[in-house]
Parts: sequence; structure tokens; C-alpha cells
Amino acid sequence: MAKIELRPYQLKAVDETFRLWGDAGERDALVVAPCGAGKSLIIAETIRRALEWDGVRVLVLTHRAELLQQNGGELRAILPGADIGFFSASLGKKEKHRRVTFAGIASIARQIYDFEPWQVVIIDEAHLAGTKNSNAQYAKVIKAITQLNPNARFLHLTATPYRLDTGMLDLPVAHEIGVQFLIDEGHLLPLVSKRGAAAGRADLSGVKMRGGEFIAGEMERAFDQSELIAAAVSEVIELGADRRAWMVFASGVQHAEDIAAEFAARGVVCEVITGETPKDLRAAIIADFKAGNIKCLVNCDVLTIGFNAPICALIAMMRATCSAALYVQIAGRGQRLYPGKKDCLFLDYGGNVERLGFVDDPIIKLPGKGGGNAPVKVCKNCDTICQAGCRHCQECGAPFPDPEISHDAQSYAGAILKRQAEEAIWREVADWRWSIHRKPGKPDSVRVSYYIGGMLGDVVCEFLCPEHGGFAAKKAADAMRQFMPPDYYRPEGYATAAEIDAQYIIARMPARILVKHQANSKFYEVVRREYHEKT
Repeated sequence: MAKIELRPYQLKAVDETFRLWGDAGERDALVVAPCGAGKSLIIAETIRRALEWDGVRVLVLTHRAELLQQNGGELRAILPGADIGFFSASLGKKEKHRRVTFAGIASIARQIYDFEPWQVVIIDEAHLAGTKNSNAQYAKVIKAITQLNPNARFLHLTATPYRLDTGMLDLPVAHEIGVQFLIDEGHLLPLVSKRGAAAGRADLSGVKMRGGEFIAGEMERAFDQSELIAAAVSEVIELGADRRAWMVFASGVQHAEDIAAEFAARGVVCEVITGETPKDLRAAIIADFKAGNIKCLVNCDVLTIGFNAPICALIAMMRATCSAALYVQIAGRGQRLYPGKKDCLFLDYGGNVERLGFVDDPIIKLPGKGGGNAPVKVCKNCDTICQAGCRHCQECGAPFPDPEISHDAQSYAGAILKRQAEEAIWREVADWRWSIHRKPGKPDSVRVSYYIGGMLGDVVCEFLCPEHGGFAAKKAADAMRQFMPPDYYRPEGYATAAEIDAQYIIARMPARILVKHQANSKFYEVVRREYHEKT
């Protein structure tokens, strides 16, 4: 068997996880890994390193049997002969006394106290465990594991570190792998977004919401109308003519059946998978779809997480959601590499791109908070979703009308991937200054002011926030690694704004910075720094 070598970003994710567990003394570590990043390999390498310590036992938790098998297979490839067991009713296995246990959350929850303590616990699709409801299954299991071993360490992995009910996951970030980074590195393909033709879009104005999400029954009634289905199916057939395979995400079981019937009536080989589909039939349909024997696969709420079919080159979202996690998971089904595939067409019939923004930078609405639609600009000629700054459509070249000037108007920027909306630019740095920034009720931060001149004005600022915790603290630490000369950098980091500010006299000023305008803001984001000498 050929040796499996991890990509540099996968190794960094594992390195930073152990750093958080060890040097930083954290119980939890979060790795944000989009579809296609190779979470299974990150999990396997984490387990391999953990097993180097005598007596360490590892538990891998997730909610689906397919993910358990996938993760277990990667570990066997990296560490042949590892003592692996599965505890899952869906797999028909209840193996308790193994050093590494891959377990379904529903199966193990009822018998959690029958196991010996674990030292390392890995939670795949961790956004499902992020609820603050203490009676939820994951919450009870995590509490029990901690009771059995208060020193247990937890690795949480997800492509979507946010929830509709709680917002962003409140966990220390070990490493975040960006969607655009994976596209740039050639590991994922870009998405091309079109708003579905008006004749196929549902009217959601009368659909009520509950818990921040559309009520399922009302949403399905809005979408499951023969004229809407016929129009949407016609467009999918037309625009997908040169695309190998299509996936449709329906708003309900009956809606899925009706969509499939319409495709079949047009001569398209189409199958349906819902929660009611028998397991054996479901496996057979998926195998046929991946083999190219089925042109269109329609599903309802079952192929959003852990489903990998690289052959898919068109996604039609014939449903609506307010969940950024669900939206991003659905979009990710089409970004995997496949021979002859250059991108994935994303047809949106539910206003999801306009509501939730970029797949690689979605709008996360906090519980109880309102929020308007995401910034978008739609070409009236071809329905491609473009950025606000476009003078012409990026797809068909049709001109956009000049914007009206209004002090009350919201600034809009769109597209389905952030880079399609805004390109970063390099600016030469002439000078810089640091200062403590204080805001009532907030921890102190350090304002780094870059004097660059030119069209951006005289100054571009970024804020280093070591006392804010989470991702903000990680960004501050990453910046300091670049600013400080190697002989002066402190590996233990800088815990306060005052400690960072004191390093100004010896810090290295970048020769230039890559800056990007932040959507709906007057501020700019410093994306990258370069120095005259190699860093």
C-alpha cells in the first residue's frame, strides 16, 4: 500500500490542535475544514499521534454511519494494524473494548457509562454538537465523557462553524482552511451562481418562520406547484445540457417526488432519495449516480453532509433556508474535482444566495437578531449573481445601469464566492504606527496603522485582538509571528494588547500589504503581508 502523505495545511491543522491542547492548555480545539479539505486524513493523523502515548484511548463521534466508515478507512490506511472498533447500530456493530472507537452519537449515548474513559475525543460535523441545550444528545455525551475523565481533550471539525440557534461556535480555533484557498491550490472547483428564472422561483412572502427558519410545511407548499416545477426543470435541462450530472435539493418529500416525475416526463433519467428511502435502495441509487448511470438525483434533507459525488456539476436548490450551515453544505456538494469538470453551476430558486451571501463567507445571523438580505447584484439578461462593483455581467457581458446615489442606500456586493465579488490589491507601505485601542466594555486591542497613500487614502488599519479569544486571538498571534524577527519572537505568544504594543520598537514593517475591502463596511482587511527579506 502506497504511503499517504498529508498536505501541508492538513499537517498544520494537526500541529495547531496539539499546540492548543498542550502549550495553550485548552480542552477544545476547532478545525474549520470545508468539503474537499480532507477531514478524514486530519482525523487519522490526529489519532496516529495520540496513540504514540501509552494508554491513550480515542473516541470519534459523528451522526452518520457513512462518515464512521470513511474516517475508519483513512485511519487504517495511515496506521495499519490499529486497534479499531465501531459502535453503531446502523453498522450492526457494538465493539466496546478497542483503543480507537468510531461511534454513532445516537448509539453510544445510551451506553456511554459502559466504556472506559477516553483521553482524546474527536467530533466530526461539530456544528451539530454546538447547541447550548443541555438536554441535547451531544451535550449529555460530552458531559459524561468529561465526568469520566476531566482531562479529556476534544477536537471539533466542521465546514460550517455556526448554527442557526447559537451563531458562531464558541471554541478556540486551531486552524481554518478557506474555500478559496482550496480552489487556488487546485483541490476544489469554483461555483458559478445563477438566480433561477423567475418562472421557477417560489413566492416566500407568505411563508412563516419558526426558530429563525422557514416552517417546512409552508415552504414546501410554496415550492410544490406544477408551474414552478415545470419552469425550473426546463431551465435545469437547458443550462445543464453539457454537464455530466445534476443534484436537486427539494423542499419536501412530495416536492421531491413531483420534481423527479417532471424530469422523467422529459426523458431524463432521475431518481429520488429521501429519509423514507430504504437503506439498500438508497445505496444502489447513490452508486448508480456516482457511476454516471443517473443524470439527476433529487433529494430532500439527506445528502447535505458527508455525501461525496464528484461527478455532480450542477446543483439546483429548489428550496429556501435561513441556515448558513445548510446552504454552505449544499453548495459544497458540487465543488469536488472530476475529469473534464471546470466548475459547478449553482441554480438558486429560493433566494438563498441573496439571503445568505458568499459560500466562503456567509452571513451569520445571531439568534434573535434581524438582518436584511445579503448584498447581491443580479444580471437582468442572464440571472447571474454578480458583485456590486461590476459594470458588466461577468457571465454574459451585459452592462449594468449606473448606480443611483443615495445616502440611505445599502451598499451591495454579491456572487456565490467572495473572490467573485472583490479582488484584493497590493499596496506599498511607506510607514506604520502602533497604538493601544480602547473601547468601553471591550478588551483592549492594538491598532496597526499602515501609511500607504494612493487611492485607498493615507492609512489602512488593522486591529490585533489577543484578549478577545477565539479566531480574533489566533489572527493576532499569526500577525505577530510575521512581525517579529525570529530571534525575538516568543513561542508562548502575547496574551494582552499591552504586551503586543511593547514590541513595536523591534517589529518588522511589511514592505507591502494585500488589502481587500470588507463588504458593507468602510474598512479594509489586511489579507497578507510581504517583506523585503524572506519570512
